[in-house]
Amino acid sequence: LDSGHVLFRKEPKIHKGGLMKRYKQLLKENELFFAIDLIKEELKEAYATSDENTMANHLTHIVEICNATKNEHCKWFSNLILKHWNGLISHAILHLSNGKIEGINNRIKTVRRMSYGFRDDEYFFLKLIDMSRYRSA
Repeated sequence: LDSGHVLFRKEPKIHKGGLMKRYKQLLKENELFFAIDLIKEELKEAYATSDENTMANHLTHIVEICNATKNEHCKWFSNLILKHWNGLISHAILHLSNGKIEGINNRIKTVRRMSYGFRDDEYFFLKLIDMSRYRSA
C-alpha cells in the first residue's frame, strides 16, 4: 500500500506483486552508485566548512562509507583520504588552494605554444614577464 494517501487525501494504490521485488533488485544493483553519491555530498559539505572538527567528522564519514562498500576503488579513495588527512583538515583552517599557481602555469604554457620558433630564450622570458603584467578576465 502507498502510505502517502492520508496526507494527500487520495485513495491508496495497491502495488502489483512484481514491482516491490523489482524495486528491491534495482536498489541492490545501484547500491554502489548511491554510496558514491553520498560520498560526493559529504565532500561538498566538508569543503564548505571552516571548522576542523566538522571537517574531520565529514571525512571520517566518507572513510566509513568507502570501507562499507567493499569496492576496491572506494577503499583506495579512503586510503588516499587517510594519507592526506592533515592537509585536508588544514583546508578548513587556511582555505588555501593551488589555483593561482595552476593558472600561472597554464599562461606559461600558452605563451610557450605561441612562441614556438623563437631562437632567443631571453625574448621568451621577456614575453613571460610582459604576460604577467596583464590581468586576465
